[in-house]
Amino acid sequence: MDFELLTYIEKYLLEELDAQETALFEKRLEEDVEFAKAYHHYLEQLQAELPSERKGMHVDDAWASMEQQLIAGAGEVAISDSQPTFRKWAAAISVFLVMGAMAYWLGQSTHPARPEMLVKTTAYGQKSTITLSDGSTVRLNSGSKLTYPKEFGDSSRLVVLEGEAFFDVVPDADRPFLIRSGELTTKVLGTSFNIHAFPEDDIQQVAVRTGTVQVYVADGDLEAITLAPGKVAHFVKETGNWKIETVDPEHIAYWARGYLYFDNEPLAEVLKELGRWYGVVIEVEDPAVLNCRITLKQRDENLKNILNIIKFATHVNYQFKSNKVIIQGSAC
Repeated sequence: MDFELLTYIEKYLLEELDAQETALFEKRLEEDVEFAKAYHHYLEQLQAELPSERKGMHVDDAWASMEQQLIAGAGEVAISDSQPTFRKWAAAISVFLVMGAMAYWLGQSTHPARPEMLVKTTAYGQKSTITLSDGSTVRLNSGSKLTYPKEFGDSSRLVVLEGEAFFDVVPDADRPFLIRSGELTTKVLGTSFNIHAFPEDDIQQVAVRTGTVQVYVADGDLEAITLAPGKVAHFVKETGNWKIETVDPEHIAYWARGYLYFDNEPLAEVLKELGRWYGVVIEVEDPAVLNCRITLKQRDENLKNILNIIKFATHVNYQFKSNKVIIQGSAC
């Protein structure tokens, strides 16, 4: 069982999923035969890992033992009354089995440990380059976070991204590289590509410069899509649909090379990016100007020079006020 699926099941058993995630898990458990087999196989493995005096304990026995503890007031299991009846039973039994197995594992020095996880964050106005244990590099944009293992395992390479990053992945046919980013999961063997997935944005984006990647929506009904160099996939959160476009691969992730690059982008998106890039708050007096379109490519320019370019192109004005930039004007 791969690490991603194992983590997903454990979070369900320990009730660490939110209400929506729990509902999706249970729906998948009912409809996906292979997933249900994996789930029950994992429960059997947990039971097998218990000390010898508990290895003969079946689910009914586990529940009976838990019930006796509850009646005696020796322990509590917090289960919402809004959950389905089968969920109450499953949660109580599963948590009992999991906690018993975990307690046993903690006492066994020979049991393989979970990978040590590292977290790298960049504040607004900052960027960072991370080299992963397999030699792959990640260029992390401003206001972003990457969670990754100190050492990758033998079967896959999984990282979690919040924000934007450009990946240059070392090829490894035996260990696919997986990136979770919001609703999307991107799977690659070896390539370079950009992922834009800020939680506050309405659209998530995957753009490929070299190689190919496969992208799919976690817990969704959309089929996975395969992207070749120059292909950009936009996932619209509100509709749950894809929009695919073709661009020059060299134009992808200009930011990772130090360039601010906008190709006929609405001022709303430009100002959002400038806020992250320079670490400032930008406010607009009249929202009508947000529809103005901007095209520019500049490297290592200070914020004032960039704002002057926008001022010339759109006829809006600006002023600095404390730690904010106020955009003034009502038309392009």
